[in-house]
Amino acid sequence: MSGSEDADDDRETPATPRAAIDHIETRATALRDEELTRALTRIEERGELTPKKRVVLAALADRLTSRLIDPPKAGLRAAADHDEDTTVTVALDLFSE
Repeated sequence: MSGSEDADDDRETPATPRAAIDHIETRATALRDEELTRALTRIEERGELTPKKRVVLAALADRLTSRLIDPPKAGLRAAADHDEDTTVTVALDLFSE
């Protein structure tokens, strides 16, 4: 079996636009949280983290995440209207681990 076939076998998410959107949101949220924690820890270690900075960085992370995943989500919604299975498969591949 090729690597892509293995990835398809391991994917538990059904290839539907709604499932792909849910997967993208879950993956993006996890990455956002990991990177935000990493950044906050580094700033805190230098003694420069204030409550205001924490709020500002968390808001920045939320905005960036939303702006990055909104276009693929819109494309998936459009794909759902046209029964484009290929779009869903590509989106799942792009946002897999």
